[in-house]
Amino acid sequence: MLLKRYSGSNESGGYNNFYWPDNETFTTTVNQNVNVTVQDKYKVSYDEKVKSIKDKINETINNSEDCKHLYINFTSLSSGGTAWNSPYYYASYINPEIANYMKQKNPTRVGWIIQDYINEKWSPLLYQEVIRANKSLIKE
Repeated sequence: MLLKRYSGSNESGGYNNFYWPDNETFTTTVNQNVNVTVQDKYKVSYDEKVKSIKDKINETINNSEDCKHLYINFTSLSSGGTAWNSPYYYASYINPEIANYMKQKNPTRVGWIIQDYINEKWSPLLYQEVIRANKSLIKE
């Protein structure tokens, strides 16, 4: 768990009480000097979700020099209560599509791209592309 958006739990881990609007994209400032942009639309159509992810990738690319701006881009989509509308189902389509998009763009920074289901069934390409793109941020 990276970020805990709720209180009243005994679960450990994650940054506590990091609240944001449900099903939205927004920017906020933390610690008075770090901007955080979050794309967390998950109750939308497939096309809108993919567009939202790509838009945040492009925004991150266009703002890649600003190290005081963190981008968090969630790939989860859940538009219904059946197996065909679950994060499990959509991950098999979204993850490779976004990985291929990133490969074409060849960015030097994409921020945090949080995804569901990263093993072979859902294509490891997305997390590999995220690591490759963000590798330029590592100071050796």
